[in-house]
Amino acid sequence: MTTTKAKTRTKSRPDAFADILRDAVRSSDKTLYRLSMDTGIGQDQLSRFVRHERGLSLETAGVLAVALGFQLKRS
Repeated sequence: MTTTKAKTRTKSRPDAFADILRDAVRSSDKTLYRLSMDTGIGQDQLSRFVRHERGLSLETAGVLAVALGFQLKRS
């Protein structure tokens, strides 16, 4: 039941940052295995994230963003 609620919540509100990360993972030349090795994030966790089956903590999303070349800038 928890999984269904999480999926419904994700679909009902846009999650722009997570979607940007998902797109970056998909378009990256790095495999999920390589990203997992570079970041310490489990390959299965990355796979479930990309398939919209789970989210990431803020800390994990930050680690992934850095590995994908993102930079956070204050406006």
